[in-house]
Amino acid sequence: MNILFKILGATSLRVDDEFDDHWGKRQERGLLGVLLVNSPGQRLSADELASWLWDTDSAAGRLPNLRSLISKVKTGLQNRRSPAEVRSRQGMYWIEVDPEAVDYHYFRSSLRTAKAASKEGRHQDALNLLDDAIGLWQGPPLSDLSSARADHWRLQSTQVMLAARCTRMDCLLALEHYEDVLDELEGSLAQDIMDPRLAILRMRALHGLGRVEDITPFYLAYWKNFQEMTGSEPPDSVRRWEAELRRGGSSWLPSAEVEVQPASPVAQYLPPQPWEFHGRQDLLADLTRLVDERSTGLVAVDGPAGIGKTTLVVQWAHQAVGRVADRVLFVELQGYTGGPPLGLGEVVGVLLAQLNVAADRIPSAEQRMIRLRQLLEQQRTLVVLDDARDSAQVREVLKAVSGSLVLVTSRKHLDGLVVRNGAYHFEVPALTEPEVFQWLHTELGARALAEPEAVQQLAAVCSGIPLAVRILAQHAATRASQSLTSLALELQDRRVLLKLGGADDEEATIEAVLNSSYRALETDQQELLRLLGRYPGRDLEIGCAAALSDRPAEVVSRALDVLVALHLIDRVDGERYQLHDLVREYAAQLPEPADVSDAALRRMADWAVWTVHNAASVIFPSRDPVPMEGFETRVLPRSFGDYEAAMQWCEQRRHDLVAVSAATRVHGLDGHCWRIGNCAWEIFRLQGFYAEAEDMLAAAVDAARAEEDLLGLAGSLNNLGVCRMLLGDLAGARRHVNEASHMFDSIGKSFGVHSCLHNLASCEMKGGNLAAALDIYNSALQLVSNGGEPFRKAGTLRRIAEVLRRQGRHDEAMVNCRDAIWIYQTIDDPRGFGDALAELAMIYRKIGDSESAYAYACQSLSVTEAAHDVDSAAIAAGLIAGVALDSGRYTDALRYGKQAVARYQWLRDAHGEADAWDVVAAALESTGEAQGAAEGRARAKEIRRNLGLTAIDP
Repeated sequence: MNILFKILGATSLRVDDEFDDHWGKRQERGLLGVLLVNSPGQRLSADELASWLWDTDSAAGRLPNLRSLISKVKTGLQNRRSPAEVRSRQGMYWIEVDPEAVDYHYFRSSLRTAKAASKEGRHQDALNLLDDAIGLWQGPPLSDLSSARADHWRLQSTQVMLAARCTRMDCLLALEHYEDVLDELEGSLAQDIMDPRLAILRMRALHGLGRVEDITPFYLAYWKNFQEMTGSEPPDSVRRWEAELRRGGSSWLPSAEVEVQPASPVAQYLPPQPWEFHGRQDLLADLTRLVDERSTGLVAVDGPAGIGKTTLVVQWAHQAVGRVADRVLFVELQGYTGGPPLGLGEVVGVLLAQLNVAADRIPSAEQRMIRLRQLLEQQRTLVVLDDARDSAQVREVLKAVSGSLVLVTSRKHLDGLVVRNGAYHFEVPALTEPEVFQWLHTELGARALAEPEAVQQLAAVCSGIPLAVRILAQHAATRASQSLTSLALELQDRRVLLKLGGADDEEATIEAVLNSSYRALETDQQELLRLLGRYPGRDLEIGCAAALSDRPAEVVSRALDVLVALHLIDRVDGERYQLHDLVREYAAQLPEPADVSDAALRRMADWAVWTVHNAASVIFPSRDPVPMEGFETRVLPRSFGDYEAAMQWCEQRRHDLVAVSAATRVHGLDGHCWRIGNCAWEIFRLQGFYAEAEDMLAAAVDAARAEEDLLGLAGSLNNLGVCRMLLGDLAGARRHVNEASHMFDSIGKSFGVHSCLHNLASCEMKGGNLAAALDIYNSALQLVSNGGEPFRKAGTLRRIAEVLRRQGRHDEAMVNCRDAIWIYQTIDDPRGFGDALAELAMIYRKIGDSESAYAYACQSLSVTEAAHDVDSAAIAAGLIAGVALDSGRYTDALRYGKQAVARYQWLRDAHGEADAWDVVAAALESTGEAQGAAEGRARAKEIRRNLGLTAIDP
């Protein structure tokens, strides 16, 4: 037992070996207790926390107090080095803690374990567990709180305690400790004597002691008192026990002859269970745990169409009969069948019919409701309300069945039931690919064993939707002669999968199921879903959706909320959304007028162009922007407040920008295509995503050529050349840059000619031809010396410094490098500044001034990290490691060498990674770690062997 927190009494926490229940003020202790009660992981809104603390349904006026309390609780836990942590996100609060470390949750866990042990006949083990668990109760739970909600929870928790004591007395009876049971019943439990469980325990104890003659008098007195106090007769189970024990039956288990079958059918109205049920064992277990200690309550189960909600609930309901319910009633509410959803009167009529009552013989609706409640009170009843339209429909029905255990299924988020009716919520997720793979293996048998790769592909196509798996498996079964590989290839087009299964029953297709959700949407929501199906990316944010639909963002946000509620799309975070794969295909094939679709795609492209243009303007403030003449638009693109926000957005939306770029090319929006590529490529390069950068630039070249925009074509060719140079394709780089240079010259754009000269010189330097590189750089410098373009001049000076350093002309190199640094500082270009600082550090290293080299390299790393320049930061880290190694600072050499390795791996720069491994190996060897040094050298050697190199590059 490792209890760290107590809520069974004053809320206390363990500090060292003692518990402190005065660690904070009463409300602070109360707040921690509430979070611990709702652990693990249950998230509470400010309103919910307020209702626990202050007996109010709203946090209005209390929010500052609540924030202060949360802050104090966080500080209190941190100061005491508690492993628990109070977390918050999007206005929700929870505590991360091991439930076994909280006495209440440990108590409940022990109770479950003890019950299982008792059922297995290990009564003494169960008794020991229960004694330890019951001993945890030190007073009224959550005694620091006095709100109505806390009182209600305390009442529930005392029922859990009573259940534990009943289980304990069951174990005592099994061990023939009859006197102990009577002592306990006549002691602290005497006030609860009307509880039927305690009455039965008393009669069993009397029977065990041989006092059979005392059983009937006790029962008659109990029956009279119960009737006087409650106005009704005791439960039939008490009478059955009395009759059985009076006749001499066992005091441990009742004989079969006294088991009375319920008057109404047990579960005949439930849909049949499937022959094979796959996965979901965790959800079945969660449902069982939830209702294990209570026979009433409301559980809301939702999930996308076809996810298997009804199958799951039916499977669990069949298992629940006899354990948590004596009978099951099932009503299909027809929320999404296409017809009108059932109203309260119709549901009451269905339920009465299942209870063998003719509703039409009861004259009024009110009397039918009363009769239904009377019947439901007679036995533990599980009521399954399947396919609810929304919370409002269910809330009406709850008026008739609220005293039962009610399970509701819906393809819509039933947030209203959770918030207003206290429902426990389960969302049924998609099956995992391994679960689908195993299911298909079971269904396909030997064919699956023969073609496992095809089964893997089929599993991926199903997107974890059980309905899709069933349809696909049945389809495969009807095509026994078709290879699974061929079938997997056919179904890569998910439009085929949408329509499978309709030959016998048109409603037995994924398309038909999604149609029913689509019909439930309003007209503008339907249009938005159709347009979302045309969006080429995976993640979409509200601004882009607003551009697609040509509606204000706040209107679109509300429509997106509806689509989320119906599980047609997922909310990734506060502003990003995703379509399920099959829903995307479904939405894309819904008919939409061509002019509407084309206009939506153009607005979406406008939004993407201007947003990535805004990002590039923030990231490269001193650069000439991509020309945007003729691209004025009414859409509202995203703007960025700082460098970090722009970089983060581009990284998160990388795949979407690539997809949008490709889509604009396909749909003839060539001006959009080359602008997106030229705005985004260098941002991607800074982040190490060279492949995406190259793909976008290649598309940009084709688009600009198709549009016959010479400026766009020249810029795209030039940038593609730089990208190819960075990827090691010097021949391709020279070809693209030379073509771009001629084009810039023909249209009189000197800045473009300079850029091309600069890039050609870089190609020569990368190829080892330093003299040619210096000549070209000097030519480029002449073009911009008086041209008023300082960042171009600074870049050329910095490159000239690099060539001079590599030629051994260190004094000249330092002059050019310092000139470049001064210009970068003047124009506030952090990326160029960090790059030039690294070059200055290299010069000092060459002339033997290790201290200056180390200082400038560290400054470069700091600047480039702040600028999110992964490439320059890798160079700076490697440079620090090398200088540290030269000067005997082996700890620093190892630290920064490992940083360089990680950065070069991220950049997929094998040359840089191999050089960094050399430094790491040398540092390890210098500190006596021979094994690590050998492994580092082996890694560097392997990398160079894969590159076709035999020695370190100069």
